[in-house]
Amino acid sequence: MKTLAIIPLPGNLETDTATEKALREVAHGASDIALIFTGHLPQHTNAKEGFKAFQSFLISIYHLLVNSRQDKSEWWGGNIDVWFDAFWDADWMHTARLSQWDVLYSTPAILNSAKGSNIDDIPSKRVIDGLQGPEEVSSSATSQRRQGVLQTVALGGTFDHLHAGHKVLLTLAVYLSTKRVVIGVSGPALLTRKNNPETLESIHARQAAVDAFVRRLAPTLDYDIFALDDVYGPTATDADIDGIVVSTETLSGSEAINSKRKENKIKELDVFVINLVDQTAELKLSSSEIRRYLSKADE
Repeated sequence: MKTLAIIPLPGNLETDTATEKALREVAHGASDIALIFTGHLPQHTNAKEGFKAFQSFLISIYHLLVNSRQDKSEWWGGNIDVWFDAFWDADWMHTARLSQWDVLYSTPAILNSAKGSNIDDIPSKRVIDGLQGPEEVSSSATSQRRQGVLQTVALGGTFDHLHAGHKVLLTLAVYLSTKRVVIGVSGPALLTRKNNPETLESIHARQAAVDAFVRRLAPTLDYDIFALDDVYGPTATDADIDGIVVSTETLSGSEAINSKRKENKIKELDVFVINLVDQTAELKLSSSEIRRYLSKADE
């Protein structure tokens, strides 16, 4: 069952018991899940603190959905998406194609405000009561609803068999950016020592998966998605890049990049670190684990 949920964004990005209970119900019988949070993202005067709060919230939501779903066939969360309408145009309910979803979970207020929109294309609707948040979907301009802190943000990765951990990383880069996201997808030159290469997706498939995800997530931003053949890519020479999102495992790579930028006499990048280990081990997935699983499944 393909399940869509539209619920209010919790205040201060802190989930309560009612929200967690509702999300467990949403996820339990679903095969594919899309969760849309409505409402403005909190403003933070300190960019690093805002990033940390959003990171913690996002990881907790993916973790809850991945673990609450009864269908474990795609246990890495490749068919689970978390979206924010603050990243979209205000009339998204009237422009989005929603007919592919089998069931919609939402609050009475949101369902009432969505009458006459493409929400009506979803055949089954189920009401969630008891959630706090905005009484209806906001109609204010996108520029007033989303909060970016840097014009251009970069990140890189293999992005093989796009999983929940990848989606957290990409969403955090989108959260930081006001204009452009530069995404390096590891090319063949960087993958010569990967295990189970027979289940490794092609560079074109991986780029396409990343492209599809980020353009649904935040279609108003510009994206530069390219094959990454070395640790630097354009980050060593592009003076317009302002920041980079890395994991704790790839933090040393950002240090090398900033060293190279210093040599090239361009500003160093602001570094934002995502730490899945501190949040939940379940989302600290690796594409290697998924390839190993798929390889055994084919035996």
